Amino acid sequence: MNGTGERTTGDPLRVDVVDGGHTASAAVTVQRGAVPPSGHRAATARAWLALAEARAAAGDHPGAGDAASRGLEVLGGEYLDPSEGSVEDDTATKLQAASSTDDEKARGTLLTRVLEARLEMYGWRHEGLGLRFDPPAGGEGDD
Repeated sequence: MNGTGERTTGDPLRVDVVDGGHTASAAVTVQRGAVPPSGHRAATARAWLALAEARAAAGDHPGAGDAASRGLEVLGGEYLDPSEGSVEDDTATKLQAASSTDDEKARGTLLTRVLEARLEMYGWRHEGLGLRFDPPAGGEGDD
């Protein structure tokens, strides 16, 4: 961290989330420059994704859906650069499907996939910084 409190190259921004006695952590690090201002929201959303994945693995599909939904709420629209027209975002269709089903497993799976996709797009948006999530998006490295 530099003297202004800005996280710089290699300095991870780590976030923990807690819900119903379950905890998950995530961090965002950049290889070049400083973590973008939206980095805290992205790291928090990644922690919610880790929690959603853990809850799904434990068979708690309603909890997985709730955790993924919270991650989507935190990330908001930060995942897509409005000036970029080259990335096709079909996640709204999946969100609509998740909201229209009564199947908790399907809902949790859809919401988790949407959050994962949006975090991947967030990474693309900031690829010039060498942005990296820990654990990586996609579930690698999750306990």
